Amino acid sequence: MDGPAVNLSSLKLINEQFSKEDDVLPLVVIGTCSLHQVHTAIRKGVESLPFDFDVFVNDLFAWFKLSSARRFDYVDVQRE
Repeated sequence: MDGPAVNLSSLKLINEQFSKEDDVLPLVVIGTCSLHQVHTAIRKGVESLPFDFDVFVNDLFAWFKLSSARRFDYVDVQRE
């Protein structure tokens, strides 16, 4: 992201382009620096999960890392 004026003018140009197309919704304005708002939203979402997200992600990583068959299946799914 650049400065606030550049961010707002870029957002305005993108939304103008979207308004010319059918069935395309405009981008949501969340301020001039989206990093903080997005980080807070993700953090609050992870905190509201009914399980420990860190343990889940580590288990998921180990599940694919420790089995070559599952790793190849994962690569195939990513290609699709």
